[in-house]
Amino acid sequence: ERMRSSLPSSRKACVPKRAVFVQGRRTRAQKQPKEDRRKCNAFWGNKDKDDKKNKSAVDPLLKKLKGAVNEIETEEELNEYLARNGEQMTVVKIATSFCGPCKLMKPKFDLFAENYSDALFLYVLSDKNEKTKQLSDRLKVSEVPSFRFFRSGEQVWQYAGANEKILRMTIIDHLFDGEKR
Repeated sequence: ERMRSSLPSSRKACVPKRAVFVQGRRTRAQKQPKEDRRKCNAFWGNKDKDDKKNKSAVDPLLKKLKGAVNEIETEEELNEYLARNGEQMTVVKIATSFCGPCKLMKPKFDLFAENYSDALFLYVLSDKNEKTKQLSDRLKVSEVPSFRFFRSGEQVWQYAGANEKILRMTIIDHLFDGEKR
């Protein structure tokens, strides 16, 4: 218990209460519940073995697109990807070419796309042309970088800012529960 309290708060959730520490390494005294294990693995970007069993048939196009950030330009493309992705989460990042925080978040967003391959990651450069400007207006973007989270074709959450931790936790929350907030 003393070792558990000395860990940073972001890692406390991933350490079971009954864990035993031996020379800085953790060994489990009792098995961690599956849901806790799944959230912990998602936080650190590890894929859970149980998730592979639960996958349904995936559209071949989506299989190719997942694991990378895909740039879109029109509302029709967005609607097509949302329809194909179905119940699974879609994250849309809206940015501009001159935005400094957008440039800082680009490699982190790419890393999230690689680590959380259950979700589809899309990217809109809103000052690229007139169609992308219309798309960002339709999504009611007032700040950049802006992130929109969709499930079943409906927007379930939005976030504007360049805080990596908040974005990661929001992705994890919506990957597993899919509730509207």
